[in-house]
Amino acid sequence: MIRAMIAGADSPVGGELIRLLVHHPDVVVTAAYAPEYTGIPVATYHCGLAGDTDLCFTDIMAANDGDVLFIANDYTLPFDPWAPGTEHLRIIDLSGQSACHTDMVPGICELNRKAMVRGARMVRVPDARATLLVTTLMPLAKAQLLGKGCIKLQAAWGTTDANALWRTDAVEALQTLQPEWDGAIEVSESASENKTYGITLTIPTDVAMTQIQSLYADAFEDHNFTHMLPAVPTAPHVLNSMKCLIHLGEAEDSRAIIVSAMLDPVVKGGAGNAVHAMNLLFGLQESTGLRLKAMAH
Repeated sequence: MIRAMIAGADSPVGGELIRLLVHHPDVVVTAAYAPEYTGIPVATYHCGLAGDTDLCFTDIMAANDGDVLFIANDYTLPFDPWAPGTEHLRIIDLSGQSACHTDMVPGICELNRKAMVRGARMVRVPDARATLLVTTLMPLAKAQLLGKGCIKLQAAWGTTDANALWRTDAVEALQTLQPEWDGAIEVSESASENKTYGITLTIPTDVAMTQIQSLYADAFEDHNFTHMLPAVPTAPHVLNSMKCLIHLGEAEDSRAIIVSAMLDPVVKGGAGNAVHAMNLLFGLQESTGLRLKAMAH
């Protein structure tokens, strides 16, 4: 069994991690670290976990207590997970604390699955906005089809901040696939009216739609959580699930395509993404513990 520790277990992300991990067949949670709530049952704080776990919050956590450390928020940790002697410990950071560590693998699993499977120790889970944008554009970047004009991005997500780190993370990740791309994205943001993140991209291209459809089908053929839809995805399709759903459409201008995509930022864009990364780091089948259902309609 993989021994998992969660720093910041009282945060919303920490609660979602607990929900996923207590039902994971290959994991036991050894520490739900939240010093302010020491001794309090997790299920009395994260009420949705009632009946799922008897775990209590703790103020004690040591490197040898686990095999993987999830950093869910910016708590001061009780030990240095990067210090000598902690090499056995996998680190999955959702808080941004590890941004200064250059050997962290960006936690966009569709993009960096091979790196995680082939011996990576540390993963930094980016903002869900970066995950959504990179996953959606990855097939085009792999085929060197970005960069023929400014991409227009219309986004509905939780906050609006054109200068946020998500943009830097997304551009840098895509430029690992297509280094000469200039990162030109014109962003129009609005707050989401539901709990999902959705984007619509208008992308200049002279490539035929049939070829682009083939690129996307090939790119995600062996991925468990990203799928193509014949219609534009809506919130019920992805809410509470690990799905990222993508639709390809033609613009009125035949020299552009419209790509729509949607995911749940808490699950696919957050805690679920972190568990996905853990599965890869430990050589498990990547969907283990993550076959979460969306609504049917």
